[in-house]
Amino acid sequence: NRFLWDLRRLVADRVATEYVGGLRDLCHAQGLELWLENYGHWGFPAEFLQYGGQSSCIGGEFWLGGLGSIECRAATSAANIYGFPRVSAEAFTGGPLFQTVPAALKARGDWAFCEGINHFVLHVNIHQPWEDRRPGVNAWFGTEFNRHNTWFEASGDWITYLRRCCYLLQQGTRVADVAYFIGEDAPKMTGARQPALPPGCDFDYINAEVIASRLSVQDALLTLPGGPGYRVLVLPPSSTIRPELLRKIRDLVLAGATVYGAPPAGSPSLQRFPDCDREVRTLAAELWGDEKQAVLLCGDGAGGIARRTVETPFLFEPDFRSSAPLLYTHRSAHDAEIYFIANPRPQEVVTTVALRVQGLAPELWWPASGKVERVAAYDVQNGLTCVPLHLDAQGSVFVVLRRQAADTDRIVRVARDGESMLDATALPGREAAVVADGAAAVCDDFTIALWVKPTADTALPPESNSGADALNASRNDALYPPHGSAFGAGQRAGSGLAVGRNGVCVLEHGATYFAPVLVHATPVEDWTHLAVVYRDARPRLYLNG
Repeated sequence: NRFLWDLRRLVADRVATEYVGGLRDLCHAQGLELWLENYGHWGFPAEFLQYGGQSSCIGGEFWLGGLGSIECRAATSAANIYGFPRVSAEAFTGGPLFQTVPAALKARGDWAFCEGINHFVLHVNIHQPWEDRRPGVNAWFGTEFNRHNTWFEASGDWITYLRRCCYLLQQGTRVADVAYFIGEDAPKMTGARQPALPPGCDFDYINAEVIASRLSVQDALLTLPGGPGYRVLVLPPSSTIRPELLRKIRDLVLAGATVYGAPPAGSPSLQRFPDCDREVRTLAAELWGDEKQAVLLCGDGAGGIARRTVETPFLFEPDFRSSAPLLYTHRSAHDAEIYFIANPRPQEVVTTVALRVQGLAPELWWPASGKVERVAAYDVQNGLTCVPLHLDAQGSVFVVLRRQAADTDRIVRVARDGESMLDATALPGREAAVVADGAAAVCDDFTIALWVKPTADTALPPESNSGADALNASRNDALYPPHGSAFGAGQRAGSGLAVGRNGVCVLEHGATYFAPVLVHATPVEDWTHLAVVYRDARPRLYLNG
């Protein structure tokens, strides 16, 4: 097993340094840069962070059907720990053909921004050589960013919105409180987050190479050159680590860092066996003492180590709180703190956000309009800046803090006839920092209503709660059912419907099925009002009431 571990580690190292690094050097010699997506499916032989760190540029990807959380975080973590200011994403892949518009794409793009992406590669633009063949040449796996799409010429405002967001999100570095060490095993495409990330905080995955060669301690924070300062390094649930790396972690703790994890028992490698195991146990005893379980190791910067058994290793103040569930990301530049805040829900939100910034006055930068507003009503308390916000449905804003706050330049409370109209002093609780599940408000109980006048028939297959035969049926979709993963984690399905002159078919699209759950054959020959009413996840169909 040790020999096999060494072989796999060797392959991962050489894939990164010789394959990616070699290709990068060949590109640079020709005045080119190497761009890659630093992961792979179905047989990826490398370690995703090291693989990305050898490139010139890094990108992830996100699909409208839900894929993207692993891929985007692989890219944004690699960019942060290796010092790449820009991190791209293949954006808006996988949409149903000609059934998405910018309004339907915005929330998914805002989610990607909050995962740390700050440059979109719009997927996909295919050359359209003909004027008389429309809708032209298109792929099944992309949004149609080409001149034959009906909304293409009208998409300028949305594209400008994306450009403004990308520009601001390329300033400074992304703030992350937690570094999750992915371990040394290879191959590896993602990491583990155990224990789970606390609400209102961000994280990076970090690898052995960066810990060994780039990580240091400054003011009790684990810092990278020109990069973020982590408040805690979390070790993976593994019983092995190579002694060279554990020695570096020991030195970081002695210098004042905070590390959480359980003591390892030995090395995974055959190198210097069995001495390597003895060295790991000696270092573990120096760090953990007699502790055998996961504890919080806190260095005092003078060679002392405090060992604490805690329910959670995340004892610091959240970076972001909100009295309503929102998404966020935070960039720290030399002259400003920049928060991007997005409402993923289809309802407007009135809330107060608390930002972990002291002494700076907030400004609202609206990326949809380009308008910049100085905030009149806000409060500063206990190291936090509290800002009342009103966001439209799926709205977003940048809160930029760059000038010194004064006690005389703000309003903290507004009342009329003794009734509070606005209170910036109302600090959201720590538990209110939970990032939104945008589907929660419209899950299981909702109504889809529309007027239709179909001019073609549609397939009306037998009703079913399983299978995917309806996927390839000759449907006349009025509303394509989105994949359930687009609504968050769990066993969810999206709902849609096909309508023809011969009837109506209600469809559901989940991880394992694309099924016609309700089918009704009836003439639909004139303008007809349809309503699909879900109660307790079961649909009912109404025609003209």
